[in-house]
Amino acid sequence: MTRREWDALPDGVRRAVEDRCGPVNKAETPAWGCSSDFSATLHVENGQVFCKGIQATAPGAWMHRREAEVNPHLPQLAPRLLWQLEADGWLMLGFEHAPGRHPDLSPYSADLTPVAEAVTALRPALTPCPIQGRSLAARWAQLPVWQNYADDPPADLEPWAVEHLPHLVELEASRSSTCRTSSNWRRQRPSWSTATRCSTPTSSPGTSSPTTARSGSSTGHGRRGARRGWTRRSS
Repeated sequence: MTRREWDALPDGVRRAVEDRCGPVNKAETPAWGCSSDFSATLHVENGQVFCKGIQATAPGAWMHRREAEVNPHLPQLAPRLLWQLEADGWLMLGFEHAPGRHPDLSPYSADLTPVAEAVTALRPALTPCPIQGRSLAARWAQLPVWQNYADDPPADLEPWAVEHLPHLVELEASRSSTCRTSSNWRRQRPSWSTATRCSTPTSSPGTSSPTTARSGSSTGHGRRGARRGWTRRSS
């Protein structure tokens, strides 16, 4: 997705945003993120606001509406949603600014412990899931990636994945009521899914063995920990 700069947004959208946060003196576009048509840290008179937006009829607009719906239920470690608006066909969200960086999830990284602590803090607030919606298992059932691999293994599929395909297919098809919430990707999800999402990239060639990666993620290491030295402010 090609993101727009602040000055490229429609005049009515920029006016609506500035009505909420004040005149924008500077807009910094993050290097990462791909789910928004626009995202930037807005420098205003009273500090900074993280703003993201998308055309209201775009296929990905549901994620932004869901993020706004989920935010009030998140514990205080998550930046608060300050405002939500629609103007000139755009959906815009404004959040507290949380300076930081993406965490390093490689084995033995010093970031793993605070990430695990952040994910652990989410559990009591989000179990049971405070918002109704499809489970992660139901969502994944529409995207049977591991089953497709099992039916027709790619030639370059890693040996570890080949060896564990039956178990991965079983996990993919499982139905569990345990809940986690992850911002605009919110789904009711089984308890192993956060660790799996973390351990999968760390078991790539040249980093460590899959066993090491899994042992590092067994405590539930997640992807984000705003207010713990990094932030998700890129989407």
